[in-house]
Amino acid sequence: MIAFPTVSALTVFNAFVDACARRGDYARAAETVATMRARGVSPNVRTYNSLITAAARANDLPAAKAALAALESDPRGLEATDRTYGAALSAAANGAPAAENVRWALETYERALSAGMGAN
Repeated sequence: MIAFPTVSALTVFNAFVDACARRGDYARAAETVATMRARGVSPNVRTYNSLITAAARANDLPAAKAALAALESDPRGLEATDRTYGAALSAAANGAPAAENVRWALETYERALSAGMGAN
């Protein structure tokens, strides 16, 4: 008999959110995160990174901003990574070149630098 490793619910949910991100399907990614929470599975940094990436690929800067804010305000003290900042900056680059978007991108980049990682 072949023994298969046990896969956690978080791993499965994250894989699906990653797939949504690759397709730029922010709505489905956000819906999946809501389902995770409803089932008692807390998102982790990877989840948030994928959600930000999905928003970036969907050209939805407000959604990317909201996902980054949710990560930063997570009560468990999750910390953004270089991938987090890279995805957020990608979302800003994909958005309309409004002064507010450029300002947010610069602030985000400064936070990445302050965290000691810059952005990828």
